[in-house]
Amino acid sequence: MTDPVPRFRSLCTLNSLGEGRPTLVRAEGGRRLVCIRRGDSVDVLDDECPHEGHPLSMGVFRDGVLTCQWHNWRFRTEDGECLVGHESVRRHSSEVLHGEVFVAIDRDNARGAREHERERHREDLRRAFDRCSLDGAVRAALRLARVATPWAAWLVAIERVSRRAHMGPGDAFSRARAAWSLLEAGVLELAEACAVLCAAVVDFVAGQPLAKAPVAVESDEASAVDVLEALAEERVEAAVAMALGVRNDGSLECVCRAWLAPWLATRLWDGGLLLARTEDAVALFRALDAAAAAERDEDETAEVRRVGRLALAAVVRGAASAVPDSDLPGWRSTRQALLDARTIRASEASRAVDEVALGLALLGSEAQALSVSRRAIEEGASLGSVERALAWASVERLARYDLRWSSRRTVSPVCAIDIGAAARSVRALVALAPSVAAPQRVALALSSTGLVGKLRRTSLDARPSSPARAPTREALATLVRRGCLGGTSLRAEGAPLAFALWSLHVELGVDLESCIAAAERAFVHDSPPDLARVAEVSALRVGRDGSVARRPGAIE
Repeated sequence: MTDPVPRFRSLCTLNSLGEGRPTLVRAEGGRRLVCIRRGDSVDVLDDECPHEGHPLSMGVFRDGVLTCQWHNWRFRTEDGECLVGHESVRRHSSEVLHGEVFVAIDRDNARGAREHERERHREDLRRAFDRCSLDGAVRAALRLARVATPWAAWLVAIERVSRRAHMGPGDAFSRARAAWSLLEAGVLELAEACAVLCAAVVDFVAGQPLAKAPVAVESDEASAVDVLEALAEERVEAAVAMALGVRNDGSLECVCRAWLAPWLATRLWDGGLLLARTEDAVALFRALDAAAAAERDEDETAEVRRVGRLALAAVVRGAASAVPDSDLPGWRSTRQALLDARTIRASEASRAVDEVALGLALLGSEAQALSVSRRAIEEGASLGSVERALAWASVERLARYDLRWSSRRTVSPVCAIDIGAAARSVRALVALAPSVAAPQRVALALSSTGLVGKLRRTSLDARPSSPARAPTREALATLVRRGCLGGTSLRAEGAPLAFALWSLHVELGVDLESCIAAAERAFVHDSPPDLARVAEVSALRVGRDGSVARRPGAIE
């Protein structure tokens, strides 16, 4: 079916407009437009500044530029481009015939016009990210979702991060994945998810120059051994080139699971966060690819995969730049356990094991936890049982966090979100487990066990008492939202941990009481600044047509 041709309809007479004077004219249906006459031509724009919605018809026009009187945002009237500020204003096609002004009010129905609007909002979002404007980015993301698809903002965000990821994306992909997954789960509203996404990107790109453009080298001979050697020798660009050379539409998932999994199993990288970040990147693009495929939009699917190639280069750079914590002097037990993991053979039989007792035993010191975990595996306990016990132990470790660590004046201060790295690592381990070879799965379980044990020094002997109330999933959802919409310096740093706690309960069955206690410890007792206000204000400023739904009420 062909797109309808835009229809021009009479708007006003040319003589009713003063030369170079912004004039308010109402179109059919009461739509407010601002008209600026320039000789025998007229520029027609929406009479609403994209910043805070103030009327542009009350602005000042000079030398082809319309200036909003409220905050001095300036727009080029010939195309609506923003010259001072962050977001462009919509311009409508217009013609003057026989002294009458006509405007294409049906422009929204034309495919070309819709794509023009999408690209305009994409460019607004890119500009907001580059200028580190958080509220502008959230507004642009919401507008883009309104005229395109919800995931369009995620693609722009990931591309911006990938192009600056000299040493990997850090937690940016994990925060983007948390925002998307919790949006799909109904825990976050669209404005809230966009606030989390944009806060992550603005935090990451601040002061980061563009990274070297990745180059692909297609080769049928490249193997996991070649990539591992390149990573070990810190030949980063060579590893990136081999990874991008994979002839596979799902190259990100293919490379991460088949090539990076052995690398992840060799050490405890970045305190367990490299494992979580890698799995987050894989899961995020699998979800975006599925969403685009469901829409049967070939262009969107191609865009997801194009951005996925950029993200793959960022993930490989992150793997090459990760810190091997288990090589540090204080991690002797974990280092030895990973060396011994090569000789441990997981049993095919699924011996019954008391997962609660095993989880409690894993709350000991690093050496004790590793000894218990290794013995359980060698005696035939299924890896699934060990991983479930480890998941509960990682959540319980956070629930027992000693808040006095947050007030210590040290070079590397510790907070509850840092302790949550264990829960994030174990959640990723469980998600990757079905597609990872048994020896690698054993090594990953032992490295996560060592992390849980190492955090023993930051925890209390028992979980602090809390008000007696029945734990509900709604209570956990409220805490998860609070964790997502708060973050040091408005970075939404708690989002990946909030998602991990939600996922560990919903998908792995960790009991509600433990997850709620851990979330309270991280997001209430050790509470970061509030980001909810950004989400609320941005939702209100998106437009006046009520198209953006927002849950009423403030974050509890």
